[in-house]
Amino acid sequence: MSERERSINPGTSVCLLRSSNQRADIGALPADLSVHRLRDRGLYALALQVPHRAHVPSHTGDAQPGPSDMGSHNRQTKSGVELAAQHGQLEKPSSVSCPENIGSSLKDAETQKARRKRLSSATYTQSFRSSIRSIDATVIMKEKSGRRALTRPLVMVTLVTSFGSSLQYGYNLWVVNHPAALIQDFYNNTYHQRKKVYIEATFLSFLYSMTVAIFSLGGLIGSLLSGPMVDKCGRKGTLFLNNLLAIISSILMGFSTLVHAYEYTIFSRLITGVCSGIFSCAVPLYLAEVAPRNLRGTMVSVSALFIVIGVLISQVLGYEELLGTKKYWPILLSLPGFLAVLQVIVLPSCPESPRYLMIQERDEEKARQTLKKLRGQEDVEQEIDELYLEHISEKAEKEMGGLKLLFYRGLRWQVISVVVLMSGHQLTGVSAVYYYADNIYASMFLSKKEIRYIVLFSVISLVITLMVVVYIIDTVGRRALILIGFGVCSIICVLLTMALEMQTTISWMSYASSSLVFLFLIAHVLGPGPVPILLTTELFLQSTRSTSVALGGFVHWLVNFLMGIIFLHIETLIGSYSFLLFWPLSVATFIYIFKYIPETKGRTFLEIKRLMSAQLARRIQVQGHPAKENLKKRSAHHSNRRKKRRSTIG
Repeated sequence: MSERERSINPGTSVCLLRSSNQRADIGALPADLSVHRLRDRGLYALALQVPHRAHVPSHTGDAQPGPSDMGSHNRQTKSGVELAAQHGQLEKPSSVSCPENIGSSLKDAETQKARRKRLSSATYTQSFRSSIRSIDATVIMKEKSGRRALTRPLVMVTLVTSFGSSLQYGYNLWVVNHPAALIQDFYNNTYHQRKKVYIEATFLSFLYSMTVAIFSLGGLIGSLLSGPMVDKCGRKGTLFLNNLLAIISSILMGFSTLVHAYEYTIFSRLITGVCSGIFSCAVPLYLAEVAPRNLRGTMVSVSALFIVIGVLISQVLGYEELLGTKKYWPILLSLPGFLAVLQVIVLPSCPESPRYLMIQERDEEKARQTLKKLRGQEDVEQEIDELYLEHISEKAEKEMGGLKLLFYRGLRWQVISVVVLMSGHQLTGVSAVYYYADNIYASMFLSKKEIRYIVLFSVISLVITLMVVVYIIDTVGRRALILIGFGVCSIICVLLTMALEMQTTISWMSYASSSLVFLFLIAHVLGPGPVPILLTTELFLQSTRSTSVALGGFVHWLVNFLMGIIFLHIETLIGSYSFLLFWPLSVATFIYIFKYIPETKGRTFLEIKRLMSAQLARRIQVQGHPAKENLKKRSAHHSNRRKKRRSTIG
């Protein structure tokens, strides 16, 4: 049996500590003070070995500890425990399941007091008191708040995964929009070589729409694959395998003009979508698990920043002066392959998620070494304890498969929250805004070159906004950003509908519409863009987090796919009034987040889960449980019947 797990003898006084970091401070106490770990709770016990001493004669000059002394001593210990509990350093003994040989000392305060009275030596009493004072000082000493510095390994992990994977996702998301006319012309020529006739305009438009929509369908498939992949291959292993697939998809896309088949190009775009779907889930999951809790929001938001940077790079390279030509557009679509090659080379040097190693792989030593590397310090026992507590608290969830977790009552509100957050990301009306942006700019009588620079300026503004989000998300909090974002988007949906309707009568209204579009995009990237996927990683514990992220990715890509198909039909029917369809959805999402989503900044995953459970319990208490209400009504009914019988008998 190890040093930290050996049993504690009867007749001991025990104080429970949450953090093992205080073991270094215990070394200054008497030698008969030892540290033991209660593995079933992940706590540390400070045990002062007090032997039973009965009928020991008093020495001359030695004062026996009287009742008043023991009372003051007990009050001293109690005050230390209470102070420690106030600082979050001490677990209540009543809530701890302890071994039988120390159970009485933890559960029964009177027994502890009686045992202390058995001390007959004044010298030992003084030693005992000084030890308790030292223990109190150690316990109530403020624990490290979990704030960690941004070390070089953390910066490297964030930049490598974001630059190599998230940037690919953003680039592929937008790159097909720039050479749209070139791709349609390629489809037309390919069809003419095969059939000796040109494609009809409606069918040609359908083929290009399929090329765009198939990317979202591939993302949907990739998000479903990401869940089992990150659990079987690990977080880093999933990214490595997906980059190999990204290299293959880039090679396929580069040979599009050589194959002369639009089916081949559409299939290559599908494979690219699968890679992007896996990236959209695996990267935030990996960064959320390697980050310390005070930097979790910053590191996950960096991946969203690089997605927008990828969109910006695709716009610049898609200009006709660069790669947006008939000869080079296949190269434009295949450029992410170079990033994938770089990722395959660099990614093996990055560490695996310590949470994955500790909880799912059960390799505590490897997790400890990984944490030491990421945190840049030797003392990581506090985080190891947190991982162990999380491992213990989710035993029931580990026994269920991915689909069963979706219907597990204990995670019902978390699952609903993920669906609301990830669908709200698309239902703000951002797709409609992107669609109307070109029409609004065209109504301003601007040339294509001028419109191009306006769009470029808008994307640069989004990048700057996301830089601000990266800087403030762990200080301002998630709730403030996402509520402001949804609130502003819902208001602008109404204003934009009015502005678009008045464009035909008021000449300057097109400038107001363009300003509203710009503000809408800023508000979207402020909260509804980067925050939902961050909250998705934070609302679940380790064993269910991969399933939740896969569910969130599935909802995101499904809504994106449906919006790409349905919105054009809605727009042809009601025009600019289509924004009014998104307004109630944004308002409903705002209300749900305000009522049910807690603030998660600076909290551990286990604390967030307890916070969600506490909020649910308060809602049930306020609303009243239906079963309890029915029970009260039945008991009142039976009571009235008994009273009537007694009155009749009387």
